[in-house]
Amino acid sequence: MKTLLFIGDSITDSHRLFLDTPHSLGDGYVSMIQSCLLDSRYRILNRGHDGFTSTDILRCLERDCLSQRPDIITLLVGVNDIAAQLYGGIDRIPGEFEAVYRQILSRIRASLPDAFLILMEPFAFSRPREYLLFHPYILQESRIIRRLAEQFCCAFLPLHEQMNSRNDSLGDSPLTTDGIHLSLEGNQLLADRWLSLAASLSLIDPAALPG
Repeated sequence: MKTLLFIGDSITDSHRLFLDTPHSLGDGYVSMIQSCLLDSRYRILNRGHDGFTSTDILRCLERDCLSQRPDIITLLVGVNDIAAQLYGGIDRIPGEFEAVYRQILSRIRASLPDAFLILMEPFAFSRPREYLLFHPYILQESRIIRRLAEQFCCAFLPLHEQMNSRNDSLGDSPLTTDGIHLSLEGNQLLADRWLSLAASLSLIDPAALPG
């Protein structure tokens, strides 16, 4: 059995702590991935937390990730680091963000040398226009994560440009509820992107791909 663990912020969390079900996966992309991987070969864990920054991920890494001994780890974090910089006056990007992200990967590699890591690119939409302020920081984070993915032999899943392009082409921002968090359609697109990458890397059975 493969254990697939997802860590990140509210996009991964997606109400998991508010759903009155044991071992909740939330109502977002993680639960959609699970619905495609129903057989006994896969055990899926959601350890996303609303509001988490990269520093929070590092602080809780032993409890949320390392102690679970996962085979495949997916990490999506960065948007709240940007918010902390823009609205909290905390200078995080690029220096601190890169240092903390590197520590996360170093600890995982030291504790779980055989685990496979998928690093997902943070994203923010262009509507409401307030979130255009996030875009330059997203690009900085993306460059950092791509570089670290190469150094630590991780897969990188680009999302920012693709999510925005898809959202703009459809009109009325159908992929997002507020410019950051995902609608049902947005979560499905993210789940499909993850499944496609995982199947291409032979991490999951290609038969799990939708359609």
